[in-house]
Amino acid sequence: MDLLRVVMVGASGTPYHDGLFFFDLQLPPTFPAAPPSVNYRSFGLRVNPNLYPSGTVCLSLLNTFGGQGAELWSPEVSSVLQVVVSIQGLVLNAQPYYNEAGYETQVGTLGGEARAADQGRSSAGFRLALASVVPRLVEAFAAIGADGCEEFDRLRL
Repeated sequence: MDLLRVVMVGASGTPYHDGLFFFDLQLPPTFPAAPPSVNYRSFGLRVNPNLYPSGTVCLSLLNTFGGQGAELWSPEVSSVLQVVVSIQGLVLNAQPYYNEAGYETQVGTLGGEARAADQGRSSAGFRLALASVVPRLVEAFAAIGADGCEEFDRLRL
């Protein structure tokens, strides 16, 4: 068997909630030395930066996007299950905008002052995750009367 169809239901809490997403996988003759080819059945729509109307699925694991180390297909450890879980967890997630290549240049640090010294301390993904969490934390702490919350008012959405 070298052709597979995967149907995923969009997870709760994502823009894809309860949607059906169809992916066709073809295992090449050199599998597992090479990753499967994956085609997204887009029906002409682009619902995610990593899913193209042409059917291309951009993932480092599939060699359709740049990556390094564990992000790339490894014949010794990679699997079809890993591909499916990666599509579900990395592509059909709650914040698809952050899948867009170059997003880190469009979104600043928490305070908006991107300094070269700060770039090595935390990843862009971590800073983005904090940007959505910190305002909620500040609100929760302010609600219970914690001191110092006004310092973080500029971070509220």
